[in-house]
Amino acid sequence: MFASVKGKAKVRSKYRYELEKLVGFEDLEHRLVIQWEGVAQGWCVKIDTFNNEVVQLMPKGYVRDFPGYLEIDLSFRELQDIVNDPNANAIWHKMLSSDGLST
Repeated sequence: MFASVKGKAKVRSKYRYELEKLVGFEDLEHRLVIQWEGVAQGWCVKIDTFNNEVVQLMPKGYVRDFPGYLEIDLSFRELQDIVNDPNANAIWHKMLSSDGLST
């Protein structure tokens, strides 16, 4: 699976962006994983500038990757979502069940 990258925005940067969410892509939000190469650390690129390949589409109801037992930090809402959708979050269910502990 793919790990999330957490970073800090530069609050004193000379660049400012006005972002606009495109209508019609709500179903892909938080589910689409793309190959993000050749853009260094920039997160704001023109869609037609780089040929970023779609690598994976996570299932509906997917919360996030299982980070390992010592890194679990879930909100109550995330835990509810994981419990309520075992198919989309199968790794969580396996790892937190008695079966997952033996692997």
